[in-house]
Amino acid sequence: MRRLSALASVLAVAAALAVPSAAGAQDVQRFTIPATVYFCNACTRLSPEAKAGLQRLRAYARGARLVRIRGYASPPGSRWLNLELSRRRAVRVAYRLLAGLNPHPDRISVRWYGEKNALPSWARSRRVEILIVR
Repeated sequence: MRRLSALASVLAVAAALAVPSAAGAQDVQRFTIPATVYFCNACTRLSPEAKAGLQRLRAYARGARLVRIRGYASPPGSRWLNLELSRRRAVRVAYRLLAGLNPHPDRISVRWYGEKNALPSWARSRRVEILIVR
């Protein structure tokens, strides 16, 4: 299996930065930004590229209605180890993204799932998914 270059790949921000909300035309300022940070096997450190990507996302996270962060791991290893890896990854990304922004706790959701929802590619399973709703 090919290891990802560096410790995490650059954030992959989805093509559509402005997805209309269900509220309709009255809420034209609302949009969502999905992004993903990938990690190497058994790693929780962020690469310089991932740190730079998270720094760019901070502008969108400031004043967001919701910031949802979900950590995952690949299937190899014990269930406990994978759960702990996914927790550490999610918390690290949350801290890097939200430190100093002082968001309201009701607007932040950080969860981790271990190897649940693993993708066919184990390299892509080692990830933290971010969703910012503005």
